[in-house]
Amino acid sequence: MRNSPAIAPSLLPHLVAGVLGVGVSYCAALVPQDDLIFADGFEPNQLLEVANAGGGLVTSDPVGIACGVTCSALFHDGASVTLQARTTNGSGYSFTGWSGDCAGSFRDCTVSMSAARSVTATFTSQPFNIAFVSSQVVPTNLGSAGAYDAECNTLATAAGINNGAGNAFVAWLSSFTSSAASRIGTARGWVRIDGVPFADQASALLGSNKVFNAIERDEFGASVIAQQVLTGTQPNGALGAGSCVGWTSTSGLYNAGDSSGGPIAWTSFGNGNCSQPARTYCLMNTMTAALTPPTGVGRKLWITGSAFLPGSPSSPDAACNVERPPGVASAKAVIATAVSSAANALSPAATYVRPDGQIVGTGGAIALTQLRTGIWQTASGAYLDSSTTGTWTGDTNDLTMIGTLGGTCMGWTSSSGNGGHGVPFVIDARWWNNSARACTSTSTRLICAEQ
Repeated sequence: MRNSPAIAPSLLPHLVAGVLGVGVSYCAALVPQDDLIFADGFEPNQLLEVANAGGGLVTSDPVGIACGVTCSALFHDGASVTLQARTTNGSGYSFTGWSGDCAGSFRDCTVSMSAARSVTATFTSQPFNIAFVSSQVVPTNLGSAGAYDAECNTLATAAGINNGAGNAFVAWLSSFTSSAASRIGTARGWVRIDGVPFADQASALLGSNKVFNAIERDEFGASVIAQQVLTGTQPNGALGAGSCVGWTSTSGLYNAGDSSGGPIAWTSFGNGNCSQPARTYCLMNTMTAALTPPTGVGRKLWITGSAFLPGSPSSPDAACNVERPPGVASAKAVIATAVSSAANALSPAATYVRPDGQIVGTGGAIALTQLRTGIWQTASGAYLDSSTTGTWTGDTNDLTMIGTLGGTCMGWTSSSGNGGHGVPFVIDARWWNNSARACTSTSTRLICAEQ
């Protein structure tokens, strides 16, 4: 290291830009090492390289990266560098995620320059409507559904995902004068900000509860887990029993959605109190392209179409084998007993998919209650409706634990006592460990796994 008092301002880096592959740009700031003098006496010596895939801009804090022009730079050893992925309104692009030494869909990523780092930022030209959960909570008394549209468009514009006119989004909200279903018009095909599919046609979403994945991302790509959402809307898209007097009052209740929710739960999962601000769903309604979500290959995971009654002659495994998707030869119930864990029904390295092909996760991740999407489909392909109130699990914190007789209806052999259950409509930890319920329940089903 050389100790010199100041940077020589006349010695500027030479920029060399190149394009490697379609839509992927690499640009290097090449600086003659012997010509630079640094104020703190230390030369930056760790290289950060960024690949920009798509139509956005990546900058850094501290400055150095501005990609696509300058896509690599040297930073001090141990420095903390925040990369910022941005799109512009009207571009038709959204930021869909990081890879390499950054990960996830949140548009900012911080890397520690303790070694050379390489990061790819992916931006996607989006032919589908974007749906997001608002990053901000809003009052329940803005006065009209249209006022919430304005909130959605303000957030979308600030995030750089709106159209050029700044009016592409509507709030998923019903009022006395209009239902949420009518407010999205003829639009179809919705994806999250990270490109993950939410739903295709409104008729399927509202008629048969066809939700591919929970919305569960805000306009910046951050995950929003288990938060109440203002909807005032029933699963069929119509005005619910509560809407804070048409969104004019802070008294009373409203139909609330759940940000981690799938069928039904995304729009109507209990009541919210009008005295408390909450988030909103914001749905773009300008696109009409049909959405066919990509599907994965793996072992099937599903919910039984009928309830399992503890103490009945049938065992959980036998009940799962009665209801199997086409092509599945044998099945086991994903359920804890007093002698084995629910994880015994899963292979840790295997990938599990719903009957519609949406990837739920690996057996190892599922065993730790970590889902990519919910297990909310039956063997026949039907999406869950209000007739399902829960699934038996066994009163354990995760699927690796052995249950107890007291938490498993005496090993599922008795209608006396209680058994642990989960809520299959959500993707957070409640899907597995929600609470205990009486073993006399006649509406609780089973989770089944292909063997």
